[in-house]
Amino acid sequence: LQERVRSRLFLRRDRFGRFWSALAYIPRERMSTQVRRRIEAMLRDALGGDHVDTNVTIGESPLAQLHMIVRPRPGESLQVDRAALDDALAHVVRDWQDELRELLEDIRALSDKVTVVENNDLDERKPSFLITNPGKTSGVRFAGVPLGHEFTSLVLALLQVGGHPSKEAADLQEQIKGLKGNFHFETYYSLSCHNCPDVVQALNLMSVLNPGITHTAIDGGVFQKEIEEREIMGVPTVFLNGERFGQGRMELAEMLAKIDTGTGARESEKLNAKEPF
Repeated sequence: LQERVRSRLFLRRDRFGRFWSALAYIPRERMSTQVRRRIEAMLRDALGGDHVDTNVTIGESPLAQLHMIVRPRPGESLQVDRAALDDALAHVVRDWQDELRELLEDIRALSDKVTVVENNDLDERKPSFLITNPGKTSGVRFAGVPLGHEFTSLVLALLQVGGHPSKEAADLQEQIKGLKGNFHFETYYSLSCHNCPDVVQALNLMSVLNPGITHTAIDGGVFQKEIEEREIMGVPTVFLNGERFGQGRMELAEMLAKIDTGTGARESEKLNAKEPF
C-alpha cells in the first residue's frame, strides 16, 4: 500500500457476530468529512449496519486510515462480497472533479459545437456543470457525474439546449412556456435508480423551455451530506424553491398540474371564446 498509494479495505467479523471491524486506507489528500460519511454509508448498506463508530488517523503516511466498527441490525445475515466492497471504496474516494473534467473533455472532443469553460469561483455545488448557450447564464445543471442511468439525461440535455425539439406533447410544451414566476427545482438521484431519469429529463426540459425555471440534478452518492441533512429516504426526491415537492416516479403532466394553478382559468377562457353551438 505504501508503494502504491491506493484505497484498500480490510474486514473482520467478530467471532460472536456482534460487529464488523473494518480498516479502510485511502490517499491522504482525498480524505474529508464528506468522504468519511460516504464510506460509512457504503458499509452500513453492505453490512446491514445499524450504527458505525469511526476513528480516523492521519499522520506522515501518504494514506489516511479509518478504523470503523459496524454494528449490524439484530438478526441480519449477509453474504459479503469483499472484492465488490474494495471496488465500491475506490468509487467512493475517487476525485469527482477530475472524473467530471474528463467526461466533459470527452464530450467536447466529439463536436466542434461544444466548448468547455472551467470556473471554480462560482457559488455552486462542486463538482457540477451547466449546459447553456453562449451569452446565457441559464440552462441545465448537473451536480455530480451523470453516468449510469443518467447518461441518457445528459445526452438529451445537450440536444435540447442546442435546439433539438422535444418529443413531448406540443400542448404540454406550450403550457410550460406559459408558466409565470420563478421555479427552482432540485432533484436528488442515484446512478442505479430506474425511475430517476424520467423525472430528471422532464424538469430539464422545463428549464430549457422557460427561462423562469431552473433545475439542478444532484447525485446523492456524491452529495451524501445533503441527503442526510434533508432527510431524503429514497430517490428521486424533488425540491421546489427549497421545499419538498415530491418523491418517486412522476410524469411531466403530473408535475405541471402541481405548479400551474392557472390551468382551469385558461381552459374556461378557451371555452368562453368559442362560438355558441
